[in-house]
Amino acid sequence: TTSDLRQLDGTEGTGTRDGFNTVAGSLPDNSIFTRYGFWGQHGYAAVVLGEVSRQITDAGRTWSGPFQTAHAWAAGETTDTNPTGTGSATWRGIAEAASTADFQRLTGTANLRIPDLSQPRLTAEIDLDKSDGSTAELRWSDVSLTNGSFSQGSAGDHHIHGRFHGQDHAEAWGIFHTNAYLGAFGAMRQLQQ
Repeated sequence: TTSDLRQLDGTEGTGTRDGFNTVAGSLPDNSIFTRYGFWGQHGYAAVVLGEVSRQITDAGRTWSGPFQTAHAWAAGETTDTNPTGTGSATWRGIAEAASTADFQRLTGTANLRIPDLSQPRLTAEIDLDKSDGSTAELRWSDVSLTNGSFSQGSAGDHHIHGRFHGQDHAEAWGIFHTNAYLGAFGAMRQLQQ
């Protein structure tokens, strides 16, 4: 069973978004780090955003002031197998992210598709709603699958990494990190039409 993130200390608000449970709250050590988590039946993910003032001295040089950070993670009951069968498969869900320019929270959608299950290659689309009303469209195509896991790119340079979760690959959970955004996503398998 998946962890219920509402049980974490410092939880301030819970809700739902597009079929996923959501939670937001500060970390229990009274820091200025805030986590934005969400979960389904077989997986869970979160983005943690924070700022802390520090003074650091290294090799005789001192830096001081606010330092901002963001971290994303995803976990759950992995299948360790690739989806199989005939036809196509689609997973739809949500994303939580941060801009690496200003570390502001962004929310959005996640869509994963395997056009041909007999030759599984994944297409992933993450759309993030920006504060100016525009949408950041992140795309990965022809992503290979190995033992229920998919990955493409390298951290900070258009990277996505995820895994399928639950019976019949009911969910997909993962993280992404581009030169402009860092985040996590969760998506539920849609019934084949």
